[in-house]
Amino acid sequence: MEQHSNEFKRENSGAAISIPQESIHFFKETGKWTKLLAILGFIFIGLMVLAALTMGTLMSAFGGDDSIMPFSGVAFGAVYLIMALIYYFPVMYLYKFSKNIKRAFVTMDAQSFNTAIESLKSHYKYIGIFTVIIMVFYALGLLSLLVVSMIS
Repeated sequence: MEQHSNEFKRENSGAAISIPQESIHFFKETGKWTKLLAILGFIFIGLMVLAALTMGTLMSAFGGDDSIMPFSGVAFGAVYLIMALIYYFPVMYLYKFSKNIKRAFVTMDAQSFNTAIESLKSHYKYIGIFTVIIMVFYALGLLSLLVVSMIS
């Protein structure tokens, strides 16, 4: 295996980043795995949308007005649709990364490489922000639980 590096030059500064052949191999392999995860993610999003439509319809049809369920079928369906929408964006970013990283090393195009890395950054940024939001909800839930238990 040839051990040379490929250079990607920044347009305005003339600075270059040299990427070793081994790292290119790692990027290509990562692109394949992220494509698999993205495709599986899109399949699960489709299943979530299908479940939203099915659960909403079935729970409404069988639940009726005297149902023991605290939420209607439409509410369950809406929750699943919202979850599918939230899940769509990180999956889309992964797919864009896999598509662009493959193109970058097939054509040795610095712009495709930059777009791929930007998509990966967006994926992690989205996951990070979402994780912080969920942690805030957990903290608020625990705090409200503590307040309610102190009042009772």
